[in-house]
Amino acid sequence: MVIHTWGFPQTPVIKPPRPVYVTKVACSTDESGNCNTNSRFINGQILKIYYGKGTVTATTTATVTFEGESIDSYNINTGSAHRYPRVDTIAEPFVVSGLINIAVTGGQASKTFDVYVFSR
Repeated sequence: MVIHTWGFPQTPVIKPPRPVYVTKVACSTDESGNCNTNSRFINGQILKIYYGKGTVTATTTATVTFEGESIDSYNINTGSAHRYPRVDTIAEPFVVSGLINIAVTGGQASKTFDVYVFSR
């Protein structure tokens, strides 16, 4: 007969990380080259922003803001890109709870591109 004893697990039990959510914001500029689009509701840390070039072929700078505070700005014409915005003073990810705004002023007319916001 073998005696079995049950003890504490050898590895610490931790809760799994929260899932990463992706919010797609489709943007299209009007005849003046302007765009002003809001995302769906986002709650959590902004981990990264992916800009998909779409049909843009000239300088078109998209500015991502939350409640008037600039999170990131990027010229879509330079190509698709992954960007990792951080709060300048503390080098931490942005934490938001609400709608994020993507705006373009004076960009190329009648073009489309996508912005993907990764949050946790």
